[in-house]
Parts: sequence; C-alpha cells; structure tokens
Amino acid sequence: MNFLVALVLLLQEKTAEESFRKIEETITKAKTVRAKFELTRKTGQETVEASGTLLLKEGNKARQELLVVFPGGALFKGIIVSDGTNVRYTNAVGDDAFALEKKKAPDHLLRSFIVTVLQLPLLDSSMMTNFSRDGLNDVSKYVSAREFKHGEGGKEGSLLLYKGLLDFTGRQKFANPALSFEVKLWYDPKTWTPRKREVTMKIGAASSTTTETYEQFVLDEDLPKEKFDLSALDAPDSGEDPAKKDK
Repeated sequence: MNFLVALVLLLQEKTAEESFRKIEETITKAKTVRAKFELTRKTGQETVEASGTLLLKEGNKARQELLVVFPGGALFKGIIVSDGTNVRYTNAVGDDAFALEKKKAPDHLLRSFIVTVLQLPLLDSSMMTNFSRDGLNDVSKYVSAREFKHGEGGKEGSLLLYKGLLDFTGRQKFANPALSFEVKLWYDPKTWTPRKREVTMKIGAASSTTTETYEQFVLDEDLPKEKFDLSALDAPDSGEDPAKKDK
C-alpha cells in the first residue's frame, strides 16, 4: 500500500469517526429521546424477534420496554424504568420466574442506554442489570468502537460502518479478538438520528446478528412524567406489545 492510499484511508476513517461522534453527541445532548423499534436476532438457525420502546430524559430518567418472542413462541416482557433517583427493572429470580428489583439509579445510566443504541444491541440492555451487585453495570466500559468507514447508503439513509472489541469484565482491556462486534448504522444525515442498525457480535465460536429498525426516533419532545413513575409499575400488566402503544 503506497503512502497516498494509506493517507486517503486514514482521512476517510477520521471523517467517518467524526460522523459517529456527531450522532453520539446529538443523542447525548438531547433533552429527551423517544424511540420505537422492532428487531430480529439470528443465531445459527434460530431467530428471536422483539419490539419495544425507549424513552430517555435529562435528569437521569429512562424507560425501556421490550417484548421478546423466542423460538417456539415463548414470550418475555422486560422493563427498566428510572425516575432519576431510583431504577426498577425485570430480574430473573428462578427458572422462568421474574420480579421487579429496585436499585439506586447510577450516574452512568443514560450513557449505558446510548451504548445500546449505537454499539451493543438494544436486546442486550440486560447487560446493565445482569450480575450487577450494588449498582447497575456501566456497559460503556464493555465496548471500544474503531475502524470507522462510510458505506453506500440508500433509501434508509447514510451508512456508517464500524467495528469494535468487547471486554465484559469492565476493565477495558480490549485485548481478545475473539470478543468483537461489527455495526452497520443507517442514519438521517439531517437530524443525525438512527434509522436502522445491524450488529454482529462474535463471542468465541458463537456469532449472532441483530437487525434493528426504528419506526420512530424523535428528539426533544415533551414526555409525560408518568412514564418515569416507579409506583405505576405496581399496576396490573396489560401484556400489550410496547411497540404498538401510542406515545
């Protein structure tokens, strides 16, 4: 590879990374985020489908609802809600048994959610709560994105490609190439918001690809305070698909 080609590739990666940081900054600085999405995950011959909503609001407030359909038709409904001070979330308490657990909302909560919007799949937001002890896990310490490139977009928007390494210990070593992810992110170049994403995760010999489609991704609109009311979670569950709810 001659010097000129290397320089062009370096400049392209820098420009593509700037686009990624612009998307990240746009979401981070928004007063509110409201997203409605559907996704599929393929692992070998098995397919998992899910739909859900994600609400983020300044003041460390958040609400994510997921309805997951596993092969064979088994259903799981998960929820994570923060009122800014405390967070309640669905937690496994036994085989096929779940309950709402309560903990103090960590300062990194919104940052962790943004990681699941741009790097880890939304379906893996449970990494924030799984095996967490005193608080919730900071999943921003699990990922390191790199090798940014622009791709050829289309009707779904501009295309950004990037790769990264994983470290589930949170020590940020990122030294094991067997723990990696690759992302294709289609985004609106005018609003810098995601439209579609494809995430391939490789953990040892296992590989899965999650495709997420955003029906809505709206910034800076008013969100009802009731959405972040922890006491409302004690009400009976309607079992309604969260992606089919109104605002």
